[in-house]
Amino acid sequence: MLSVLSVSLIGIMYKVNSRNVHRQLLRGSLIGLLLTPIILTCFVAGSFFFGYRCVTAHGSSMEPALRDGDMIWVKYLDVADVKVGAIVILSSPDERSITHRVIKVQPLPQKGYLLETKGDANWLAEAWEISADGTVPVLLARLRFAGYVLDFLGSVFGRALLIGVAAATLTAIWVRRLRMAHGGG
Repeated sequence: MLSVLSVSLIGIMYKVNSRNVHRQLLRGSLIGLLLTPIILTCFVAGSFFFGYRCVTAHGSSMEPALRDGDMIWVKYLDVADVKVGAIVILSSPDERSITHRVIKVQPLPQKGYLLETKGDANWLAEAWEISADGTVPVLLARLRFAGYVLDFLGSVFGRALLIGVAAATLTAIWVRRLRMAHGGG
C-alpha cells in the first residue's frame, strides 16, 4: 500500500496540472498496483536463485520480533553453523512449521546436535535433535505483513487477479493510443 501511495504522489508531483490531477492520481495508483506485486515477485524469485527462500510467518509465538503475516527470508545453514539467538524454522512431528529462537546448541555424541528453541512470547522451550549433516532454515530478514500479499499472489485467485489487472491496464493504454491516433483525444 505504501508503494501505491508513493508512486501516486510521484506521479502527481511530476506534472501538476489542475485539470489532470485525477488522471495523474489514477495513473500513479495503477502503476503502484502493478509495481508492488512485480517487486515482491522479483524479491521472491531473486531470493530463490541466490539460495534464499521467502516464507510467511504464521502465529504469535515470536511476537514482537515476528508477527503473523510477516514475509521472512531464510537461508539454509548447516546445523553446526547455527548460533544461539538465531531464529530458525523447524518442522514439528505433525508437519507444522515452528519458528523459534535458538537458546542452546549442544553437540551430541551420536554425531548430531540438540537445538533448544523457544518462541519469544512462549514460556516453555522445545528440544530438537538434528543430524550432523542436517540443514536448518535461519531467518535473515523480514518485511512486515508482506506475507499476506505473498500468500494471496500464490493463490489461484491472486494470480488471476494480477493477470487481469495487467491485461486491463494494457488494454486501456492500447485503446487510448488508438483514440489518440484517430484524433479522438
